[in-house]
Amino acid sequence: MHYRRRLLAALAAIALAAIPFPAFAGWHTVQPGETLWMIAAQYGVTSAEIAEANDIMNPDVIVAGTELWIPEGGATGGGEVTYIVEPGDTLAGIAAAFGVDTFALAMVNDIDPPYVIFPGQELVIPISSGGPRPGPASRDTINEAVPYYDPETIRQTVVELSRIYGWDAYLILSLAWRESTWDQRAISSSGAVGVMQLMPATAEWAGPALLGRQTDYVNSAWDNIELGIAYLSHLRYVMGSDYLALAAYFQGSGSVERDGIFAATRDYALGIIESRDLFASGALP
Repeated sequence: MHYRRRLLAALAAIALAAIPFPAFAGWHTVQPGETLWMIAAQYGVTSAEIAEANDIMNPDVIVAGTELWIPEGGATGGGEVTYIVEPGDTLAGIAAAFGVDTFALAMVNDIDPPYVIFPGQELVIPISSGGPRPGPASRDTINEAVPYYDPETIRQTVVELSRIYGWDAYLILSLAWRESTWDQRAISSSGAVGVMQLMPATAEWAGPALLGRQTDYVNSAWDNIELGIAYLSHLRYVMGSDYLALAAYFQGSGSVERDGIFAATRDYALGIIESRDLFASGALP
């Protein structure tokens, strides 16, 4: 793919093109949907530096409204590069190639959901002090390796895509397990499909709206997982928290806002959150 080659070429030039962030020390109020990595990317520091400065024991868990002290980032070597959008590019694809968080990239460039970008648009790519993170295996490779059901490859794919989209991988592993036990062949009685149990109407909307392309969510485990995580991220942005995003994933955002959270929805969301710890401890696959 031409745009992938161009992205890789741009990555090779980062060391020459990086522009240092100015030093900064001050307070940041955590916004709904933000992750520690996203905040670190804004200020040119590492998430570990913010965690240490604020005595954060679990960097995967930060609460909206919390005041975080951001240490000076002048010595971190973080910076930014620019990239010109080409036809066929998506925000998630660009983020993956540069090894940055999709939502950090959207925030730095003032792009709101559904994250539409246009050929010729100039994007600022934030590069943290550790340099770009390596991207995941290619979507084509994953599709060849796991057309339907291979638990280990499914697990790897969920972890990689969770990192790209700024999610706690154990939480997404728990969600996917609850939905399908990681089986791309699974089809529910209501017609939900694949690892993430996507409803066809939702998938047909979310592919172009959130990823900028049509997806093969029925046959491609990668597409199904990426689309499910992107949709959950959209729900988190709209609803304001992980818990409400999970509730809306199960019940529908319109119903949650109109009718409140049903008992079955509460059990679903809390069950996923509780199972997250079992995945983190190794008690579940």
